[in-house]
Amino acid sequence: MNQVAEKKGINNLDLGNVFKYEELVYVSYTFKDKPDMQFTYYLNKNTGNGVNFYSQSHTQWHWSPVDHLYYQELKTHLVNATEFKEAVNTGDMCIQKMFNDVREHLGYVFCIEQAEKVLKHIGCSHLNFMHNNAGNVYFQATMNSVRKHICVSMGNKEVTIYESKLNANVPTETSSYTYEPKKFIFDADNYSQVLLELYKFGFELIFINVLKETCVEIVDAKTRSFREEMVKIVEQKAANFNELVSLGISEFNNLVETSGYEFLEEETLEFKDKNKVIYSFSTLLKLSNDKA
Repeated sequence: MNQVAEKKGINNLDLGNVFKYEELVYVSYTFKDKPDMQFTYYLNKNTGNGVNFYSQSHTQWHWSPVDHLYYQELKTHLVNATEFKEAVNTGDMCIQKMFNDVREHLGYVFCIEQAEKVLKHIGCSHLNFMHNNAGNVYFQATMNSVRKHICVSMGNKEVTIYESKLNANVPTETSSYTYEPKKFIFDADNYSQVLLELYKFGFELIFINVLKETCVEIVDAKTRSFREEMVKIVEQKAANFNELVSLGISEFNNLVETSGYEFLEEETLEFKDKNKVIYSFSTLLKLSNDKA
C-alpha cells in the first residue's frame, strides 16, 4: 500500500477529468511535487462510499489506507461535478478486473472507516490499521496513554470492542454499543416518502431507548400522523429541493438528540448534476460500562 505523507490540501493535486462507469464516478490525480505517482479516487454514486487506488500501470493497483486527508475533498469534487467523460476500454479484461476490485474494496474500506470512527469516538488515538477479517477490524491504538491491540467487531446492529496489551494473546471485551449505519436517498420525486421513513427511524430510536418499546409496527401506527405533519411543516418552510432536504434532516437530528443516541458519523452528499441527495449516518448507543 502506498500513501503520500505530505498534507498541503487539495490545491497540491493535479486533477484529471471526472469519468463515469455504471454506478462509479472517479478522478485520477497526481501530487504536484510527485508527478510520477498516480492515484484514482472512486465514488459509488448510489451509496456515497469511496475508495482510493494507487496504480503503477493499468494491470497493477493497490488501495490506500483509510483516513487520508484528501479523501473527503476528492469526494466533494466528484459530487460537485457536472461534466463527465465516459470510461474507455471497458471491455478489456484487466479494466474489468480493476472495476470489480474497486467494487469489492468499497465495502471493505467502509467497514474499516466505521471501525476507525468508533475508536476515535471512544477516545483512541494514534491508530494503526492492521487487518480486517470478516468484520473484525484490528488496530494498534493508544487508549488512556497505553498502547494496545484493539479489535472492533462490526455487526449489523452492534459493535463490540476487545482490547489486549501488545504482548498479550487473550483479548478482553471492554464495551459494546448498538450501532446502525443508515442511508436515505432523496430525489425530487420521492422526498416526502423518504422523510417519512427517516422520521420513523428517529421515533424508533426514541421508543427503543427512552420508552423501551421495540415493536416497529406500533411505532409506525403511533407516529404516522405526527410524521406527516412534520413533513408538511418542512415543505412550507423550504424554498427549493436542497433546502427542503436540509430542513428535513435538521428535524431528524432533533429526534436523535431526544433519543439519547449519538451520531458516529453524518454525511450529506448533494449531487450537482441532478436533484439527488444521499444522507448517510451511523447511530451509536453504549450498552455496557467499560470492563477494563
